[in-house]
Formats: sequence, C-alpha cells, structure tokens
Amino acid sequence: MQATRFCAAFASVAILCTVAGRDLQSLKPLLQEEKTATPASPNVRIEVDLANTHPVAPNLYGIFFEEIQHAGEGGIYAELIQDRTFSGLAYTQAFLDSDAQELVLGPGAFEGPVLSLHSSLHAEASQLSAANLSSTGATNLAEQLWQHAENRALDATSQPVSWKPLGGTTLTLTKQYPMADGNGARSLAMRLAAGKGEPGGIINTGFWGISVEAGHQYELSVYLRDPSSDAASALSVTVALESSHGSYTYATAVFEDVRSSWRSFRATLTADTTDPNARLALRLEDGEVLVNMVSLFPAENGVEGGISPFRSDLLTLMKGLHPRFLRFPGGCYVEGVTMRNGFFWKPSVGPVAERPGHWNGMWQYWSTDGLGLYEYMVLTEELGAEPIWVLNNGLSHQESVPTARIAPLVADALDSIEFITGPADSPWGALRARMGHPEPWSLTYIGVGNEDCGKPYYVSNYLAFFHAIKQRYPHMQLIANCNMGDDAPTEMWDWHWYTDPQSMFNGRYTFDTMTVAKDSYVFASEYAVFDWGISTIPRGNIQGAVAEAAFMTGMERNSEVVQLAAYAPLLANINHQGALCPTNLIIYDNHRAFANPSYHVQALFAQHQGLAYARTSVDSRSPRNNGVAAAATCQDESCTALSIKLVNYASFPQTVALTISNSKAGLSSVAIVTTLTGTGPYATNSFDEPTQVAPKTSELLGMSSDIELELPSFSVVIIATSADDSGPAAAS
Repeated sequence: MQATRFCAAFASVAILCTVAGRDLQSLKPLLQEEKTATPASPNVRIEVDLANTHPVAPNLYGIFFEEIQHAGEGGIYAELIQDRTFSGLAYTQAFLDSDAQELVLGPGAFEGPVLSLHSSLHAEASQLSAANLSSTGATNLAEQLWQHAENRALDATSQPVSWKPLGGTTLTLTKQYPMADGNGARSLAMRLAAGKGEPGGIINTGFWGISVEAGHQYELSVYLRDPSSDAASALSVTVALESSHGSYTYATAVFEDVRSSWRSFRATLTADTTDPNARLALRLEDGEVLVNMVSLFPAENGVEGGISPFRSDLLTLMKGLHPRFLRFPGGCYVEGVTMRNGFFWKPSVGPVAERPGHWNGMWQYWSTDGLGLYEYMVLTEELGAEPIWVLNNGLSHQESVPTARIAPLVADALDSIEFITGPADSPWGALRARMGHPEPWSLTYIGVGNEDCGKPYYVSNYLAFFHAIKQRYPHMQLIANCNMGDDAPTEMWDWHWYTDPQSMFNGRYTFDTMTVAKDSYVFASEYAVFDWGISTIPRGNIQGAVAEAAFMTGMERNSEVVQLAAYAPLLANINHQGALCPTNLIIYDNHRAFANPSYHVQALFAQHQGLAYARTSVDSRSPRNNGVAAAATCQDESCTALSIKLVNYASFPQTVALTISNSKAGLSSVAIVTTLTGTGPYATNSFDEPTQVAPKTSELLGMSSDIELELPSFSVVIIATSADDSGPAAAS
C-alpha cells in the first residue's frame, strides 16, 4: 500500500486524508500496554471550570447528505422502482443523446451490470488521466484518485440492470411518443411487443429486490398508451407484485381501456406475503403497449395531498441524530464529473413525472431527481434542521466555466433563493406554492461549490456569486471551499478530513491555534475515520467512533471558531457501499437498517450539545499516553445543568478523577450516565446484531464536585448533572 492514499472521491486541496502504511500493531493504540485492573489511584485528572465558559455555536452539529451509495435513490427516497422512466437504461445504451428515434434492446442489454464501480469512477472518466490533468484543472488529488480507481478494484457491488423482458417480449426504447412536449422524462418511453403466440411483459427488480410485507399496501402508478393510432379495441395490461422468479403472485391489478393517447393508471396493491426480493411485472396478452413513469411507493407514506417521499425507518434514524442543520445535495454530486451531470435545481422541481433526471456521473447511477430542491427543503423541515444549500459554481471535476460566462449560473442561484424564501406571488415562490408549500422557508447558509479551491476560476467565480447574493440577500452567510485569505472575503469555509483512528484522536487539538479573526469561521463539513490500512478490520467500529468523539471534544473546545460540523457520509445502501467510503453512519438494504457506532457518538454529542463550553482540562498523571479526552457543556444559561463528555481511547479501563469547580449552585447527588463501548476495539453493528454497540444509561449515586470513576476501554461516557436532586435537566 502506498504511504499516502486518498480515501474518497471528495478530492480537493481542502481535504486532508493521510494514511501512513502501517502494520496491525501500530493501528492498535496502547494495545501493547499491559491490561491491568483499575489503578489504585486515578492516572488522569479532569477539571471542569464553570467560571470559564464561552458559547457553543447554536447549530454546531448537523448532518451532511450526498447522493452517493444510493443514499437517495434506493435509500431515503422511498420509490421502490429503480429507473422508473427508463432513462438510466437509455443512458447506458448511449440512446438518450443519440439522433436515433428508436433502439431495440438486444439480449446483451439485460445480461448483467451495465456499469461497475471498478471499471472507472464514472462513464466519462476516459478523458481524465495524468496526461491531461492540468488542462482539465484537476488537482494532484484527482490524479491520485484516478490512479486509485484504475489500479485497484473497489469492493462495491455493481449496478444491476433493473428492467428485463418477460418471455419473448421485444423491448424498444423510443422517442416517437412523447407524453407531452417532448422534454425530459416525458420524451422517452418503452415499447413492449409480445412474442407471437405468447404473452409479453416487462419486470422491474427494484433496488436489489422490491421488499413487500404481508398485509401492507403499495401505491402503483404508471403511464400507458397503445402505439396504434387506429386500434379497433382498447388494450388491457396486468400488473403484479410477485416472487423473484414469477412463481408466486402476491398482489395484482388489471388496467383496462389503454387507448392511443397517454393516460395515467393507478392501483393499490395489497401484498399477501412477505418477501424482500419481490419484483413488479407488467404483462399484456398480445400486441404492443407503451410504458412510462412506473412508480411504486409504500401506501404507509400517504400524507395529506399525496405521498411522502421519505423512507420512514431511515427518516427516523436521521431524526435520532438531532441535527441542527442539513447540508445538501452533496459534495461531488453537486459538481458532477462534467457540468452536464452536476446537480442543477430547476429540472428537479415541478411535477415529478416531468423531471428529466440526470446521470450521477460521479457515483455511476441514474438520479430521477425525485429528491429535488423542494423535497430537500421538506426534509429539513421534517428534521427541524437549518438548510445549507450547496450550489454548483461553474466547476465540475473536468471543467471550469470562465467567470466571463458565469452570469447565467449566478442568476440561477438567485432564482433558487427566491424559490426557497420568496413570497408566494413571486415568480419562483409561486412554483413552490403550487407544489404545496405556500409559506416561504428561511435560508441563512449557502455553500458556493464543493472542494473547488485550486481549480481555474474558482476565486473569481466565487466573488461573482458572493457579491450578487450579498447585494440581494445581505443576511446570507456564504461558505467557501477554503479560507481564501486576501483573495476573497471568507465568512465561513469548508474543512474536510478523512483519516485513520490514531490521527483522528490526535486531531482533537487541530483547531486550538485557530482564531476567528485569522481563520474566519470553520465548517467541518466532512470528517470520519476511514482508513485502517488493513482490509480485514471491520469499518465503522467502536475504536473509530471513540477517536471521532475525541476529535469532537476539540470542536466543542473551539466552538467559537468551528460553527458547524458534520460527519460524512451519512447513508449507504450495503449493496453499493464501496471501498471509497468504507464507513457510514447508517447502513441499510431494501427493508432493514442499522446504525454504526459512529452514529451513536454523533447522536449523543448533538443531544448533549448545550449552550456553552466550560473549560475542561485533562492532566495525565502517568508517563504513558493515557488516551483520554474530555469536554463539558452547560445545558442551561446559568450552567446549573451540565453534560460532561469523557473519552477513553485506550484498550484498558482507566480511572479518572473529575473535579467540577466554581459551580454557582450545588450539584445533584444523582447524575445520569450514558456509556457507549464494545466488546473490543473492532466491535460494530450489523443487520443481525444492530445494537451490539449502543448507548446504555444508568444512575450515578453520590455525584459531587469531586468524584472518581472508571472509564471502560474504548468508550464514550457522558455524565448529565443538574442543580438539585430533581434529576438532570433534559439535554438540549
């Protein structure tokens, strides 16, 4: 392994992602220390000084969302049909942009994965190489990433083909029968032609199977048309939820009177069997039929006025993180490999059936844009979080739009702000109102690009966005991709770090030397323990989570500088979780989900964020590095309620002496203690054991301003106190 490896395609000069090649023992901090019993006397002393405090940034802890690893499509977006408009299949067959009006799909189109992550990072990557990096504006990190992708296969499951013909059916992609004006998703359709003397049809296998539960209902909608303009009789199409091989039918409906013009058909399907690997089939007895926009949602997602777009179990887990903000729609997803497959908001709003979707070039799958700007804002509302809207600023991974030509994108950004915050009688606010949200949302933060520092035109493009947005919306806080010093005004800037556990633990001092005047405000918008140097070590384990907790104590200590912070990535479908992003907070398939240990660290720190940081000093009384970190935060304005976070990044239990000084009121004699630990450094969770590593609470009797307590090995312990014996105040 190279001494330095860049762990993700989040490449930029702002990223710090160093992993020294090392052996197993060097990745086990303190494991060579003798595993002794609890010392007779404390070997670490911690003092919390309640007379020395400073405010904690109110929105310190939030979440970062990117459409990566099927976080949206096949993740939080509850659509059960993959590629519902056939656009992804058309893209991979090079048909979407061809001049051809029809494409008959041969057997090769359905034999297996159409693209895989290990072939390259993306379909258009053939133009990115070491020879032309300078001309494309790519950085040395992009070169490293390219070499990594070419020379090392990623352990990610390839993207499957979700559509397949039944029997002798001929499937033809066609542009000859647009649903309306011929734009976007409405211009493309699939024509099914039954074989001679046998029924025809098509199946969709969803996202690695369609999960159905006995007794549950599913809302199906589909657009159908008879391609014959002079048909003497109307067609009928049967739809069914069935087993993966079609042997058993779980629910069925028949759509009659399919005529020679497009019509929307709907049905509620009630499954009579539980099967996580079902499929949806559309069948016709003979002849031909045109199909488009095949959609299936759980009926339990029904809300007033329609269907909620969010998968309920994943939404619940996201709410459990107590996020103060949601950064969206991603990092590299915003930029795109080329400008053409970056994320742009206008095609993502309006009626879902009219959204064209786009190829997620960075992560190699089709995005329907069912999660558009409107849905992202609804999601922030569901989470009770502050939106952080990240704009494409004219820079992709391969292209840079010159500042002289950036005006249309600046105008587009201003339109997006009007869509979000404008009154219902404004041009773009009116569209938001028609979509179901007449009241404007509030918006304070806007990110200008993602990891684009060092690319041609970034500074001048940023300045164009900065001045235009500030002129119309002076309250807006703009987030740059780095601290640009004298080159441009920097109100807040992105700071990214993916590293190994020991470096993450050591990184708790990273922000100690920063000041607001010198470094502006920091948004630690992506950080995580990614690399272990050894592929057999389970990622997302307790050791990594504890290292991240120690790092977070440093952010709390420096919360006058670090205003916002988010772990990344948030979500991963286990069928598309690759080596580029080996750890994630929430892992799921099409019917199950579990949270990794890092999730619990993030949730606990957010739950106990508090209003002010109380100076917390850690004094080791041992000549060895004891691996202890700590931070205390006041949960009320008078600091009578306190949350003390204690981190033990060692392979053995340790006794600490905790002193709380300068309290304005006596502490309660009872405290609530929350402990997160595991059976060993690599303990983690799974579908079979989703709570093997999870917080456990207990009461601490005899709490006082001077106590001794034992911290388990590789653990996070949070002590919540209050001013009297009524019990600890609820964490903010």
